[in-house]
Amino acid sequence: KAMARIQQSVSVDLTQEQSFFFHTCARVTHCVEVAEGFISDSAGEVMLKAPTPAPWNPFAVKVTPDHLSFVIRNFTAILLGLFIGYHGRKGMLHRYDGTIAATTAILLSKFTGSASEIALLRLQAGMLGYIYGSMLISVFGACDGLAHLALGIGIFLWVSNNMMSSFHIPKNAMLGQLLAIYGTKQAAKPCKAVPEALTMDFIACLWIAVAIGMVFDELANVLPLPKEMRVSRCSTQAINSIQTLWTSLGNMVSCAFDANDLGTRKHQMTFGSTLALAEELNRSAVNEWRAHKAPWNIELGAAVLASLR
Repeated sequence: KAMARIQQSVSVDLTQEQSFFFHTCARVTHCVEVAEGFISDSAGEVMLKAPTPAPWNPFAVKVTPDHLSFVIRNFTAILLGLFIGYHGRKGMLHRYDGTIAATTAILLSKFTGSASEIALLRLQAGMLGYIYGSMLISVFGACDGLAHLALGIGIFLWVSNNMMSSFHIPKNAMLGQLLAIYGTKQAAKPCKAVPEALTMDFIACLWIAVAIGMVFDELANVLPLPKEMRVSRCSTQAINSIQTLWTSLGNMVSCAFDANDLGTRKHQMTFGSTLALAEELNRSAVNEWRAHKAPWNIELGAAVLASLR
């Protein structure tokens, strides 16, 4: 009787697989229905009607303070990048250049962890991707079939390896995506293109774009904004994750000893992934600039997480 009740419950560990297969089946069913409609229309059995486009309603989108803060910060950062690129600076930045704004748009993402570590990671990804793309186009930039094939294989291997690292290693998610973007952007150029040297112009644009993002993220914490619109510091995220772990542990124990609970079962995999995230945040919080606050006590955080483990 107990095993029958367990088999009726749903595992949290399988929610992603269940969602994937559900959407796959729904998409396949929709494609089959469309194909059957085309066949019936060509046979004269049914006359297909032209689809009626739904009116676009921007107010139908759910606006939350978190999303609103993200939009305002990044929209202002892109406008500032356009302003700097439009005016430029002699000897460093070309005028009428949108590289800073484009780089800021590429770096748009919500991150978890220390802002300084994320900034250094973005600089590292931009430099390495730019260098790899320049090397690839300089070696295989000739206008012949063999060079095109080698260039395509090089881009494919670069993108596939970095994206695989991005999806399978959560810590390298942002690094892998940015490496793939910058490397492909520099390598996908016309044949016989003279590779650009790693000039001060590119370095300055990349540094300014990253610095603008850091400044606006920090302003979101300094300005008197509602709590929901602020960017959580790494230490705050670590504290919240530890509180979530204690709550989740209590729920798991209650669910395990409740014979009448046939709902969702929380397994070790879900708890373990949250615990790994909390440990990473605990290590990253040491590098956080805490201004007037005391330094982050990594030993105390490690002791709390060890008790949970």
